Amino acid sequence: MIKIIFISIIGVVCLAAARYSPVTVVNAHPSAIARCLADNLSPYGYILDLHETDIPGINKEFTVYYRNGAYIAGTFWIANSMTIASERIVGMNGVSKQAYPIFNKSLQQCATAYQ
Repeated sequence: MIKIIFISIIGVVCLAAARYSPVTVVNAHPSAIARCLADNLSPYGYILDLHETDIPGINKEFTVYYRNGAYIAGTFWIANSMTIASERIVGMNGVSKQAYPIFNKSLQQCATAYQ
């Protein structure tokens, strides 16, 4: 019985983590991905701050601010593929519940734009 409860709790936590930390594969250069995300998020009034990172394997990381620029709405990161392919892995981190639908929609639009 304890095993079933423990497995259920782990399953719920994993589903919650997957819900708010999606990863998408995009077949484009990091600067093109960043530009696409910026273009898709700007109509909603989000402000993007692109910066290089020193995290191994991560090409770019950028912070997205709310409309007034005072609070962080979330972060996108772009990493190289695990293979020699030209595709990049793009993920989100720390995205607020309010910004999540817009961020996810923008990320999916960029993924389909570069197929």
